[in-house]
Amino acid sequence: MKEQIMGEQMITNELLKRYLQGKCTRAEKKLVADFLADPDHTAVLHRLMETETTFIWDRPEEVEPIDAAKISEWQLRLKERIGPVQPMVQAEETQPPIKSKIVAIGKRTIRYVAAALLFAMLAGLIWSLMQRDDFKENQIADLKKEIVPGSEKAILKLADGSTISLSDAANGNIVDQGGVKVQKTAEGEIVYAASNRNASPQSYNSISTPNGGQYRVTLPDGSKAWLNAASSLTYPVEFEKKERRVKMTGEVYFEIAKISNENKERVPFFVETDKQVIQVLGTTFNVNAYANEPFDCTTLVEGSVCRQFLTFTITTRQKYEFSSSHACYETK
Repeated sequence: MKEQIMGEQMITNELLKRYLQGKCTRAEKKLVADFLADPDHTAVLHRLMETETTFIWDRPEEVEPIDAAKISEWQLRLKERIGPVQPMVQAEETQPPIKSKIVAIGKRTIRYVAAALLFAMLAGLIWSLMQRDDFKENQIADLKKEIVPGSEKAILKLADGSTISLSDAANGNIVDQGGVKVQKTAEGEIVYAASNRNASPQSYNSISTPNGGQYRVTLPDGSKAWLNAASSLTYPVEFEKKERRVKMTGEVYFEIAKISNENKERVPFFVETDKQVIQVLGTTFNVNAYANEPFDCTTLVEGSVCRQFLTFTITTRQKYEFSSSHACYETK
């Protein structure tokens, strides 16, 4: 409605709404009462009521529904303030109650929304649980796909300089080096098993794969490594107590065993390449460090690793690239 001016006061829809709701001040009540004393102005209030209920019908989600009881209350207040209700309002009372339509739609909408929210929450919960449980398995599978399938070919170089062709060696014990037995399994893997602690930490073995070859090795501390083609891994026959350190070229996927010393402190594991040294904090990751590649690339599956002399650490679902002139990491 257009605003009606009485003296210096202004009659507005908002003022009439407050009047119907019993929220007017004494001065506002008198102002509205004087305004409604004119029978022509009563229709303005009726139209306001119709406008409010129509608005609620069209947009029930934004406004508190006005039910039939509220309308009856307003009509009673109108009777108390301005006398009998006009026939137009009486005719409206014979129509189906607005409350029943509005509430029916509102409840149905609420049920639909609640069902949709419940479904979304359950789906989200299931998805998050599956992601948490399956992520490691999926990432391991993806990373192992990057290690191009090849035949189980590798050369094992012992501390004395002698070499063994692992593809030609028979399954079982291959050699004993100072109490550390090297065994070849039927699955095409070599495993280091210490029978006593007489091996020197300065005794190193090296395993290397040709083009088209691949091999798996379980290191003396129980850590596992998968070598891709044209890769190598050099490691001590027996790790030192204060740290574990290996050197690699090419591409190797690691699963590092968590080892603690007598003080219950984690024994760090270091992976050296031509470009960097990676400190491992009990983790599963892949390192691509081929000499003909411009970057060393470390992709993490679980746990965390950090590069020595740099200030950042990468964690699960991140990939890190490094060269002598460039370093960056990204989320997988």
